[in-house]
Amino acid sequence: MKIGILTGGGDVPGLNACIKAAVTRLTEGGHQMIGIRRGWAGLLYCNPREAASIERYIVPLDKRVVRTIDRTGGTWLHTSRTNPVKVKRRDIPDFLLTDEHADENRNYDFTPHVMRVIEGLGIDALMPIGGDDTLSFGLHLHKQGVPVVAIPKTMDNDVAGTDYCIGFSTAVTRSVEAITAFRTNVGSHERIGVVERAILRLAVHELLTQRAPAPVVIDEAIRLARWFAGSRAPAFVNGVLDAIARRLGRL
Repeated sequence: MKIGILTGGGDVPGLNACIKAAVTRLTEGGHQMIGIRRGWAGLLYCNPREAASIERYIVPLDKRVVRTIDRTGGTWLHTSRTNPVKVKRRDIPDFLLTDEHADENRNYDFTPHVMRVIEGLGIDALMPIGGDDTLSFGLHLHKQGVPVVAIPKTMDNDVAGTDYCIGFSTAVTRSVEAITAFRTNVGSHERIGVVERAILRLAVHELLTQRAPAPVVIDEAIRLARWFAGSRAPAFVNGVLDAIARRLGRL
Protein backbone atom coordinates (compact mmCIF):
# COMPACT_ATOMS: atom_id res chain seq x y z
CA MET A 1 0.00 0.00 0.00
CA LYS A 2 1.23 3.50 -0.86
CA ILE A 3 0.53 5.97 1.94
CA GLY A 4 0.94 9.75 1.83
CA ILE A 5 1.69 11.68 5.01
CA LEU A 6 1.44 15.46 5.47
CA THR A 7 1.33 18.15 8.14
CA GLY A 8 -1.03 21.12 8.07
CA GLY A 9 -1.68 24.24 10.15
CA GLY A 10 0.63 25.55 12.83
CA ASP A 11 3.76 23.67 13.78
CA VAL A 12 4.15 22.14 17.23
CA PRO A 13 6.87 20.06 18.93
CA GLY A 14 6.57 16.36 18.19
CA LEU A 15 5.64 16.53 14.52
CA ASN A 16 8.93 15.18 13.21
CA ALA A 17 8.92 12.41 15.81
CA CYS A 18 5.42 11.48 14.67
CA ILE A 19 6.45 11.43 11.01
CA LYS A 20 9.48 9.30 11.82
CA ALA A 21 7.44 6.83 13.88
CA ALA A 22 4.80 6.46 11.18
CA VAL A 23 7.33 5.99 8.39
CA THR A 24 9.42 3.53 10.38
CA ARG A 25 6.49 1.37 11.44
CA LEU A 26 4.71 1.34 8.09
CA THR A 27 7.79 0.68 5.97
CA GLU A 28 8.69 -2.18 8.29
CA GLY A 29 5.22 -3.52 7.55
CA GLY A 30 5.96 -3.52 3.85
CA HIS A 31 4.16 -0.30 2.88
CA GLN A 32 5.49 2.48 0.68
CA MET A 33 5.55 5.97 2.24
CA ILE A 34 5.65 9.37 0.56
CA GLY A 35 5.71 12.79 2.17
CA ILE A 36 3.48 15.54 0.83
CA ARG A 37 5.17 18.90 1.33
CA ARG A 38 3.33 22.01 2.58
CA GLY A 39 0.20 20.26 3.79
CA TRP A 40 -2.84 20.17 1.53
CA ALA A 41 -1.16 22.84 -0.61
CA GLY A 42 1.14 20.07 -1.81
CA LEU A 43 -1.78 18.27 -3.44
CA LEU A 44 -3.36 21.50 -4.68
CA TYR A 45 -0.21 22.81 -6.35
CA CYS A 46 1.09 19.47 -7.58
CA ASN A 47 0.66 18.97 -11.30
CA PRO A 48 0.77 15.19 -11.86
CA ARG A 49 1.64 15.77 -15.52
CA GLU A 50 4.93 17.53 -14.69
CA ALA A 51 7.85 15.64 -13.20
CA ALA A 52 9.33 18.84 -11.74
CA SER A 53 6.08 19.59 -9.91
CA ILE A 54 5.93 16.10 -8.44
CA GLU A 55 9.56 16.33 -7.34
CA ARG A 56 8.87 19.66 -5.65
CA TYR A 57 5.86 18.54 -3.60
CA ILE A 58 6.30 14.78 -3.19
CA VAL A 59 9.14 13.21 -1.18
CA PRO A 60 9.79 9.44 -1.04
CA LEU A 61 10.23 8.40 2.59
CA ASP A 62 12.00 5.49 4.23
CA LYS A 63 13.82 4.80 7.49
CA ARG A 64 17.05 6.27 6.15
CA VAL A 65 15.41 9.54 5.11
CA VAL A 66 13.66 10.14 8.44
CA ARG A 67 16.43 8.76 10.68
CA THR A 68 17.43 12.12 12.18
CA ILE A 69 14.43 14.39 11.60
CA ASP A 70 13.24 14.05 15.21
CA ARG A 71 16.34 15.92 16.40
CA THR A 72 14.80 19.25 15.38
CA GLY A 73 11.49 20.98 16.01
CA GLY A 74 8.89 22.17 13.52
CA THR A 75 7.88 19.92 10.65
CA TRP A 76 10.36 18.49 8.18
CA LEU A 77 7.62 18.29 5.54
CA HIS A 78 6.76 21.98 5.97
CA THR A 79 3.19 23.14 6.36
CA SER A 80 0.45 25.49 5.18
CA ARG A 81 -3.08 26.47 6.11
CA THR A 82 -4.45 25.65 2.67
CA ASN A 83 -7.85 24.00 2.49
CA PRO A 84 -8.62 22.89 -1.10
CA VAL A 85 -12.37 23.33 -0.66
CA LYS A 86 -12.00 27.07 -0.04
CA VAL A 87 -9.33 28.54 -2.29
CA LYS A 88 -9.28 32.22 -3.18
CA ARG A 89 -8.50 33.27 -6.75
CA ARG A 90 -5.10 34.66 -5.72
CA ASP A 91 -4.09 31.24 -4.35
CA ILE A 92 -5.09 29.17 -7.38
CA PRO A 93 -2.04 27.69 -9.15
CA ASP A 94 -1.55 29.00 -12.69
CA PHE A 95 -2.15 25.65 -14.37
CA LEU A 96 -5.62 25.47 -12.78
CA LEU A 97 -6.64 29.11 -13.26
CA THR A 98 -9.40 29.69 -15.84
CA ASP A 99 -11.88 32.41 -16.78
CA GLU A 100 -14.39 30.75 -14.45
CA HIS A 101 -12.29 31.91 -11.49
CA ALA A 102 -12.98 35.62 -11.94
CA ASP A 103 -14.42 36.43 -8.51
CA GLU A 104 -11.68 37.60 -6.14
CA ASN A 105 -13.83 37.08 -3.04
CA ARG A 106 -15.26 33.65 -3.79
CA ASN A 107 -13.95 30.38 -2.38
CA TYR A 108 -13.37 27.75 -5.06
CA ASP A 109 -13.48 24.00 -4.47
CA PHE A 110 -10.58 22.04 -5.98
CA THR A 111 -11.48 18.65 -4.54
CA PRO A 112 -11.74 17.12 -8.05
CA HIS A 113 -8.16 18.18 -8.80
CA VAL A 114 -6.90 16.78 -5.49
CA MET A 115 -8.64 13.49 -6.27
CA ARG A 116 -6.93 13.39 -9.67
CA VAL A 117 -3.54 14.01 -8.04
CA ILE A 118 -4.14 11.24 -5.51
CA GLU A 119 -5.05 8.86 -8.32
CA GLY A 120 -2.17 10.00 -10.53
CA LEU A 121 0.36 9.45 -7.76
CA GLY A 122 -1.09 6.05 -6.95
CA ILE A 123 -1.79 6.96 -3.33
CA ASP A 124 -3.89 4.33 -1.57
CA ALA A 125 -4.35 6.11 1.77
CA LEU A 126 -3.58 9.44 3.42
CA MET A 127 -2.27 10.27 6.88
CA PRO A 128 -2.85 13.98 7.62
CA ILE A 129 -1.43 15.40 10.86
CA GLY A 130 -3.27 18.53 11.91
CA GLY A 131 -6.03 20.32 13.76
CA ASP A 132 -9.64 21.08 12.96
CA ASP A 133 -9.19 22.69 9.55
CA THR A 134 -6.59 20.23 8.27
CA LEU A 135 -8.56 17.22 9.44
CA SER A 136 -11.85 18.63 8.15
CA PHE A 137 -10.52 18.26 4.61
CA GLY A 138 -9.28 14.79 5.52
CA LEU A 139 -12.86 13.95 6.52
CA HIS A 140 -14.05 15.46 3.25
CA LEU A 141 -11.73 13.17 1.27
CA HIS A 142 -12.83 10.21 3.39
CA LYS A 143 -16.41 10.92 2.28
CA GLN A 144 -15.14 10.90 -1.31
CA GLY A 145 -13.84 7.37 -0.77
CA VAL A 146 -10.20 8.04 0.12
CA PRO A 147 -8.96 5.97 3.11
CA VAL A 148 -7.74 8.46 5.73
CA VAL A 149 -6.04 7.92 9.10
CA ALA A 150 -5.99 11.26 10.91
CA ILE A 151 -3.45 12.19 13.60
CA PRO A 152 -4.67 15.05 15.86
CA LYS A 153 -2.18 17.89 16.25
CA THR A 154 -3.11 21.11 18.00
CA MET A 155 -2.00 22.94 21.11
CA ASP A 156 -5.69 23.76 21.64
CA ASN A 157 -6.36 20.07 22.40
CA ASP A 158 -9.83 20.45 20.89
CA VAL A 159 -10.02 17.78 18.17
CA ALA A 160 -13.18 15.76 18.73
CA GLY A 161 -12.71 12.06 19.42
CA THR A 162 -9.31 12.28 21.07
CA ASP A 163 -8.09 12.98 24.61
CA TYR A 164 -4.64 14.36 23.90
CA CYS A 165 -3.27 16.09 20.81
CA ILE A 166 0.34 16.45 19.68
CA GLY A 167 1.62 19.80 20.91
CA PHE A 168 -0.71 20.28 23.89
CA SER A 169 1.68 19.00 26.54
CA THR A 170 4.50 21.28 25.40
CA ALA A 171 2.14 24.25 25.24
CA VAL A 172 1.17 23.66 28.87
CA THR A 173 4.77 23.16 30.01
CA ARG A 174 6.15 26.22 28.27
CA SER A 175 3.31 28.49 29.33
CA VAL A 176 3.80 27.43 32.94
CA GLU A 177 7.52 28.16 32.62
CA ALA A 178 6.77 31.62 31.23
CA ILE A 179 4.22 32.34 33.96
CA THR A 180 6.61 31.13 36.64
CA ALA A 181 9.32 33.42 35.29
CA PHE A 182 6.82 36.28 35.38
CA ARG A 183 6.32 35.62 39.06
CA THR A 184 9.56 37.39 40.04
CA ASN A 185 8.45 40.60 38.31
CA VAL A 186 5.06 40.49 39.98
CA GLY A 187 6.55 39.82 43.40
CA SER A 188 9.15 42.55 43.06
CA HIS A 189 6.48 45.18 42.55
CA GLU A 190 4.02 43.62 45.02
CA ARG A 191 1.36 43.41 42.35
CA ILE A 192 -1.06 40.92 40.85
CA GLY A 193 -0.07 39.76 37.39
CA VAL A 194 -2.73 39.24 34.74
CA VAL A 195 -1.78 36.84 31.97
CA GLU A 196 -4.05 36.82 28.96
CA ARG A 197 -4.72 33.38 27.57
CA ALA A 198 -6.06 32.88 24.06
CA ILE A 199 -6.64 29.15 24.45
CA LEU A 200 -9.47 28.06 26.70
CA ARG A 201 -8.54 24.45 27.32
CA LEU A 202 -4.90 25.22 27.98
CA ALA A 203 -5.61 27.77 30.71
CA VAL A 204 -8.30 25.61 32.30
CA HIS A 205 -5.86 22.68 32.39
CA GLU A 206 -3.27 24.85 34.13
CA LEU A 207 -5.83 25.95 36.71
CA LEU A 208 -7.21 22.49 37.37
CA THR A 209 -3.76 20.98 37.80
CA GLN A 210 -2.71 23.89 40.05
CA ARG A 211 0.23 24.67 37.81
CA ALA A 212 -0.36 28.44 37.81
CA PRO A 213 1.78 30.26 40.43
CA ALA A 214 0.03 31.95 43.36
CA PRO A 215 0.76 35.61 42.48
CA VAL A 216 -0.63 35.20 38.94
CA VAL A 217 -4.32 35.43 38.07
CA ILE A 218 -5.23 34.02 34.70
CA ASP A 219 -8.08 35.97 33.16
CA GLU A 220 -9.53 32.80 31.70
CA ALA A 221 -12.10 33.07 34.49
CA ILE A 222 -13.48 36.11 32.71
CA ARG A 223 -13.53 34.28 29.38
CA LEU A 224 -15.34 31.37 30.99
CA ALA A 225 -17.84 33.77 32.49
CA ARG A 226 -18.61 35.31 29.12
CA TRP A 227 -19.03 31.92 27.50
CA PHE A 228 -21.07 30.16 30.14
CA ALA A 229 -22.42 32.53 32.78
CA GLY A 230 -24.06 35.31 30.78
CA SER A 231 -25.76 37.81 33.07
CA ARG A 232 -24.37 35.95 36.10
CA ALA A 233 -20.78 36.72 34.99
CA PRO A 234 -19.68 38.80 38.03
CA ALA A 235 -20.79 36.14 40.52
CA PHE A 236 -19.23 33.43 38.37
CA VAL A 237 -15.88 35.23 38.24
CA ASN A 238 -15.87 35.77 41.98
CA GLY A 239 -16.66 32.11 42.53
CA VAL A 240 -13.81 30.96 40.30
CA LEU A 241 -11.29 33.33 41.89
CA ASP A 242 -12.41 32.30 45.37
CA ALA A 243 -11.93 28.65 44.45
CA ILE A 244 -8.42 29.36 43.14
CA ALA A 245 -7.61 31.32 46.31
CA ARG A 246 -8.76 28.42 48.50
CA ARG A 247 -6.58 26.00 46.57
CA LEU A 248 -3.63 28.28 47.00
CA GLY A 249 -4.28 28.65 50.71
CA ARG A 250 -5.23 32.31 50.48
CA LEU A 251 -8.68 31.83 52.04
